[in-house]
Amino acid sequence: MQKTWRFPGLSGKSAGMKARHLLPALLCLTLPAHSQEWARFLGTNGTATGTAPGLPSVIQDSDYAWKTDLPGTGVSSPVAWENKIFMTAELPESGHRALLCYDLQSGKELWRQEDTFQPHGKHRFNSFASSSPAADKDRVYLAWTSAGTMKAMAVSHAGKKLWETDLGPYSEEHGSGSSPVLAGNRIIVSTDCEKGSGGILAINPDDGSTLWKTPRSSDRTPFSTPLTYEETPGKWRIVVSSNPAALTCFDAADGKVLWQVDNPSPGLRAVGSPAKCGDIIFAAIGQGGTAKASVAVRLKEGSANRVWEGKKAMPYVPTPVALGDHFIFMNDGGILSSVQASDGTVKWSERLFQDQAYSTPVLTGDRIVCVSRSGNVAITEASSSSFKLLGTTQLGEPCDSTPAVAGGRLIIRTAKRLLCIPGAKIQP
Repeated sequence: MQKTWRFPGLSGKSAGMKARHLLPALLCLTLPAHSQEWARFLGTNGTATGTAPGLPSVIQDSDYAWKTDLPGTGVSSPVAWENKIFMTAELPESGHRALLCYDLQSGKELWRQEDTFQPHGKHRFNSFASSSPAADKDRVYLAWTSAGTMKAMAVSHAGKKLWETDLGPYSEEHGSGSSPVLAGNRIIVSTDCEKGSGGILAINPDDGSTLWKTPRSSDRTPFSTPLTYEETPGKWRIVVSSNPAALTCFDAADGKVLWQVDNPSPGLRAVGSPAKCGDIIFAAIGQGGTAKASVAVRLKEGSANRVWEGKKAMPYVPTPVALGDHFIFMNDGGILSSVQASDGTVKWSERLFQDQAYSTPVLTGDRIVCVSRSGNVAITEASSSSFKLLGTTQLGEPCDSTPAVAGGRLIIRTAKRLLCIPGAKIQP
């Protein structure tokens, strides 16, 4: 049933005028639940864009809808479907890891599905819960590494384990980082690694069976999550970034390689995901916490041509966000930049943080939300032509996770807590 909204303190002509001004926000808040979901790492198709109108520029204690202590650690990001939030964590007491489910409205833990695993080598900033889940209307999907292998798993929205499948060997001294994504009616998982036994796989979400696997080997194991987009209705494309191939596009139907562009620099690693802005796709590679090279290609008639390479302001761990005809870059050193997608021209570049940033900027309405590794939140005006800082907030603890936007709310995962900040507070 659709709600009737009241505006306290207003009546007659004033209420009508107020209603017209708030119509865009009301449309967002009364849309069906599926339009408010954040169903994978970086949200719909990896665009890091959601709807939470009226977010405060500076987050006060009274602005939080709730704060929930987490039972374990992790650097994965929360995802959401309808009224549930899903995320992963290492559980130090049991030595397990778990898929956790929380109520979006209250922050209450609804259930957890624990999973055993064998530790393996990983980077000191990485985690055994680094891969974010993906969700659809029926299930939640995971892709996790354990002692040199990777497996995929599906869990119902009620917390029941439905299937589990072994995806084969996975070898990397720094651990893993790529998350599963959905492309049409397929789950896409990357097991790409240095030893030559990996690949890009499409999995049947109903039973976990492999629909296709395209073998793949990289010079350095990528931690990048694939980009997905619908080229024409029903024709899904998957783009992955790595090295020696900077960008490779696969047909989601059968795994066929449609086009490929080599990297400008050998031996470097892809961590941030590819980003799409109109007909331009961008990817960067690097090492040691810094991007060293990048490439942008233009899509045309089913192929891609290199249009520019960049070495300034580039992000390594964070993923760029499309804003109009520009990319918004947050580089690992805390500098936010607006870059023309067509030619790489830097429109503006400003320092937001004095420390590092691994979180991807999130675009919501007229605002960009950025989070640093120390837990400093900076909210800026969403403008590609000029920079304006609207406010900053210190969360009080570290954050390497990218926020989610769902149900008109901003969800932030810190080292110890899950935080919820609602947008415009309109009383029903």
